[in-house]
Amino acid sequence: TFTADGHFHWGKRLYLYGRYQFSRNYLPDGLQATDHFFEPGFSCRLIDAPEISAGYHFTFAELFPDAGFLAEVPLVEKLRSHIFSVQLSQNLGSRASLSGAFFAGEDTARNTHLFEGDLLGASAGFVWNLIDWLDWKGGYAFGKESLTSISGTSHQFTIEVSGHWH
Repeated sequence: TFTADGHFHWGKRLYLYGRYQFSRNYLPDGLQATDHFFEPGFSCRLIDAPEISAGYHFTFAELFPDAGFLAEVPLVEKLRSHIFSVQLSQNLGSRASLSGAFFAGEDTARNTHLFEGDLLGASAGFVWNLIDWLDWKGGYAFGKESLTSISGTSHQFTIEVSGHWH
């Protein structure tokens, strides 16, 4: 897998970002697939305290499998997602912060629709700076996809301890 990320802050209000990822997947029987993933987007800060932002990103993904690959590994072949989001974050003093987000979107390649609630999710998290170089982070994320062939929900809990040096 190869990943390239880029981001640009335009003043204090506008944030532009993008990600490209190339992956090659191999199976033990020799079958393989390559995958291209491209995701540009932007976010705009609407209010400073608490910080409220709104954004949009587009996801383009294409899988190029060998014949028979998808019979063994059922991956999604195409994504064309338009995602709209709202984020909220609040500092709690100098060492902690809380955040939350909501997104809704559609995927034209998989026939999901924005106004029917086919693709949506929410998340909440915290960061606590334990000492100058050590953070404790945690969060919860929920996602829902309603597809005619496959539908479902996802729940993800994360706890992370990370060190950083300035």
